[in-house]
Amino acid sequence: FLAFKFPDSDLNSGDIKVDSKMLIGLLLAGIMHDSHMGQVEAFTCGKTSIYFRTGALERLETIRQDYYAERAIQLQAWYRSLVARQQFSTLKRGMILLQCEVRCQQAFVAFTRKVRSAVTVQCFVRECLAVKELSRRRMNHASTVIQTRWRGMKPREQFTTVRKAAVRLQCFNRMVLGKKEAALKKKERDEHQTINKRMS
Repeated sequence: FLAFKFPDSDLNSGDIKVDSKMLIGLLLAGIMHDSHMGQVEAFTCGKTSIYFRTGALERLETIRQDYYAERAIQLQAWYRSLVARQQFSTLKRGMILLQCEVRCQQAFVAFTRKVRSAVTVQCFVRECLAVKELSRRRMNHASTVIQTRWRGMKPREQFTTVRKAAVRLQCFNRMVLGKKEAALKKKERDEHQTINKRMS
């Protein structure tokens, strides 16, 4: 304790008594007593003990208590700084986790908005393409119907012409056959009349 208190003191004399006297003299340097013989030191070193005058021991005890108090304050400061550092690390870790969670939530919301926007754009584009495809199919269907009707007009005209010709041929044939039957019936009737006239 004393060697730490006075690091500049030279304690390499090899004699414990001399070193002790030097350290205690440094501690009690300001305490001097006046007597009839002049100023008297606050302590005296014997062979095995050190004898203190009035107030010297209290001064040493005060210095010792101050030293212990200072060391205790340093120890408390170190321990409190350690606890505060641990609490700060825990708080920092918690804040980082909270920031990560908040940023993750914000990123998810932004991603969801982007996905919705992309889906909306895709729906609009697909609707435009579908409308265009529908128009194209309608035009193709209309053109197909027109082509079909146009292509069917000539065969229909040819069929109508052939049917009219067939009807005329049938009419002519039936007329010829009808005339022949009428001529035969007239001939038979004339023959019957002739026979009837002869028989009467």
